[in-house]
Amino acid sequence: MKKNRIINLWIVAMLFSLSLSAQQLPVYDLYHLNRILINPANTGDYGTWSAFLDSRNQWVGINGAPKTRIFGVHGLLKNNMGIGGFVISDRTGLLDRMSMNLNYAYMVKLAENHQLTFALNGVLTENQFLMSNAQVKDYNDNLLTLQSFEGMRFDAGFGFRYNFKKLEVGFSVPYLLQSKVRYFTAENNEYVFDFYRHFNAIVSYRFNLKNDNWAIEPVLVYRDARHSPSQLDLNVVTKWKNQYWLGLGYRNSGRTWVESAGGGDYTEINLSLANSYFLLSGGITLLNNIDIAYGYEVSNSSIYDRSHGTHEIMLIYTFGQGRKGKSYDEDIKMLKENQLAMTAKLDTLGNKMDANIATTNSIAGVNNQQSKMIEGLKEDIDKLRNDLANLPQQPGTTPSTKEGTTEKVVEKVTVVSGGGYNSVYFKTGSYILSREAKTELLKFIALAKDATNKIEISGYADDVGEEETNLLLSQQRAKEVYNYLVKNGIAPERITMNYYGEEKPLVPNTSYEARSLNRRVDVMMVK
Repeated sequence: MKKNRIINLWIVAMLFSLSLSAQQLPVYDLYHLNRILINPANTGDYGTWSAFLDSRNQWVGINGAPKTRIFGVHGLLKNNMGIGGFVISDRTGLLDRMSMNLNYAYMVKLAENHQLTFALNGVLTENQFLMSNAQVKDYNDNLLTLQSFEGMRFDAGFGFRYNFKKLEVGFSVPYLLQSKVRYFTAENNEYVFDFYRHFNAIVSYRFNLKNDNWAIEPVLVYRDARHSPSQLDLNVVTKWKNQYWLGLGYRNSGRTWVESAGGGDYTEINLSLANSYFLLSGGITLLNNIDIAYGYEVSNSSIYDRSHGTHEIMLIYTFGQGRKGKSYDEDIKMLKENQLAMTAKLDTLGNKMDANIATTNSIAGVNNQQSKMIEGLKEDIDKLRNDLANLPQQPGTTPSTKEGTTEKVVEKVTVVSGGGYNSVYFKTGSYILSREAKTELLKFIALAKDATNKIEISGYADDVGEEETNLLLSQQRAKEVYNYLVKNGIAPERITMNYYGEEKPLVPNTSYEARSLNRRVDVMMVK
């Protein structure tokens, strides 16, 4: 069986142009919006499900120039698992390539603000040489008599991604197996198309400016493959209110190798100065769910003298509440920290008000109206603390559960009491004692003062929010009850305090009513 590495001069020229422009993978100018196209570890990185379309026309005006179309969907199965897939149609000259990709990503939280994601990629590719696409002046040309032929191949790849706050570092290896496509003609000749292992690296960092309306994100990408040009990409994206953005980019062609006519030997060519590419891009987010982006690329390459540049359009639709974005978790953490800081300041102010009330009440002949005014201010502070504690956990929603559902903030607090055993309940995300809870604790205190028993305090939370946050919240609830008991005359040495977070729920967290029973502190006298 005869094996040929080079079919015809036109095929060699076509493959060489493919190699120069995109190695053996399509090049994307808008990859910073959809990094799953470069690294499978970015599967599900929006924090929700999304679908996308991409259309790229390279060297517009030149017949046979590369045209790429992509459709894909990806998202999260769980908080730490992403899955997705996309289909690529890539046509250059007589070569028509269709590939189907499937990605799986698994995320590991290393420490606070540190996350590492591992991913696998499988790809099934169909390569076709379509002689019907040949454009010739003479329709009697022997080229048109050649048979079209096609071949299938399977390959796999992997990637990882490291995130620390607003920093992202990623690395991926497509075509890990380096499988081949073999073509057989009617004359039983065999032609081989080699695929080579590729290497992609990406680094980005988002800078939020002082007024928080503006952000700048530089994105650096390096691509390399055997016998193909290395490429260095730099995109700088400026965003305003996470709704409008403008990007400037640069890419060089690096170095490549050309196989000699006899086969086997390769000559290195430096293309870094010969071909430089410049990109202008922009986009807008509509209704928090739809992203529309456009990119225009020009070059100092001679081929751009005969074309109208390269154009790319991308459309992304995000399901549900819209994408979280690269800085979403960091921004939410900052909001929570500010919320806790404001609550602490209100607690301090409330304690000062308590001291002022006690001092005012001890003064003989105090104006009753002034005393009522101070009490009113105290009630306003308590109300503000409750309102602050019940802010939604993410913009535009009420606190969400781990299953992704939402629930209305509790407006009425229920209390349960019994002889020597009392439970007080809290609003979602709050550790502030309500009036009803304080009244219930006063009943317990009245019994406890006449006894010598030890007192056990146990704090709990439902499953709304992160597990670590709920553990802290149950501790704050228990501490709030402890402080109230001590303030009202219970000796600290009598009290033992425990907190369990989401553990030991009174009832399963399967409904709104069930969760309200698990947001509690139990207080009991023990022997």
